[in-house]
Amino acid sequence: MLETQTEGRERDAEELKVLIQFGPALMLVQGWASAEVGAMYRRARELARRLEDPAQLVPPLVGLWLYYQGSAQFDAADETTSELFQVARSLDDADLLLQSHHAAWPIPMLRGVFASAYDHIEQGLSLYDYDRHRQHAFVYMGHDPGVCAHALGAVVSWNLGHIGRADRHAAEALDLAQRLEHPPSLALALWFIAVAYAARGDSAAALATAEELLKLGEEQKLIQTCASAQVIGGWALAQQGHAEEGTKQLQEGLKIWHRMGARHYVPAYTCLLAECFLRARRYDQALEHVRHALSYCEKTGERCWQARIHQTRGQILLHRNSQGRRSAEASFNAAIKIAREQGAKGLELRATTDLARLQHEQGLSRQARDLLTPIYGWFSEDGDNPALKEARTLLEDTI
Repeated sequence: MLETQTEGRERDAEELKVLIQFGPALMLVQGWASAEVGAMYRRARELARRLEDPAQLVPPLVGLWLYYQGSAQFDAADETTSELFQVARSLDDADLLLQSHHAAWPIPMLRGVFASAYDHIEQGLSLYDYDRHRQHAFVYMGHDPGVCAHALGAVVSWNLGHIGRADRHAAEALDLAQRLEHPPSLALALWFIAVAYAARGDSAAALATAEELLKLGEEQKLIQTCASAQVIGGWALAQQGHAEEGTKQLQEGLKIWHRMGARHYVPAYTCLLAECFLRARRYDQALEHVRHALSYCEKTGERCWQARIHQTRGQILLHRNSQGRRSAEASFNAAIKIAREQGAKGLELRATTDLARLQHEQGLSRQARDLLTPIYGWFSEDGDNPALKEARTLLEDTI
């Protein structure tokens, strides 16, 4: 018997419902960039378009967007985000608009366009309501949009140089995730907070957060969470004086990351591995991984750690060869230039501190002080931040 049009639509609607229901769980178990996730959400999008119901198109688009992000297909992710905004605005639906901003804030951050990323974070938080949106984690992306906004807000704010704001976002992310009692959302919060600590060079805080993240990931069997925890925790261990152990742990986490098909954060994680090899005094391997990291930046357009990678290259060159000062200086200047273009005061501070230290060691103390004073003076906060402490100590030494 031939299937009627109504029966066909009912069958499509039922299949779509199942895919939407189990999509977030599949992403958590296999990682955002797995081939199965991509295939499932492409099928869901096909069904939703066949049903010609714009509202039902949103969950497949959000899931497909997350797959594109995880596999570093940023142009495809941007196109999907644009379609999400079109649907949300055509339906005049604030809930769908929240998810559109949810999709819109990570890609600019990964591209190094931090101000644009924070603009979407602010707009998303202005729409977010705890009671109204607490169920979104079970439909879209597998995590809460408010937690994501605050957690990523911590990363973006540090890069922009707003230390106090970064700390406030981190605290809000953890508080909200704990109130929700949703482990994947808590895992996301801990992941991005650990990334923020690594970005600003706070290895002690990064290690404590990564250890908590790994424990949660193992309990919940979250493969992507565990891989990130191993990467950041391994880096932090190396910075704390356990270079060989940390390097081994990071390499294991990065292997899992690649095995999942994940390509986002590869430049950042490869840079952290280079820094582990630097701590282990394995300079040739460190330099090789810096080259890999920069190559990934060019291939994918992920530039949020590009300044840090050049800064790390400069540090390696200084240790690798006593004659490498000129090349190291060029790398530090490249890092400063990129950070300024991105408006990334946090990244600019760290790279400028390294260049100023090199000048001070060459007997150019006044030049070092003149270089470092403006960027250090830009920061109105101090506290226990390692980057600011390091800059302040160097300025005192140049007097």
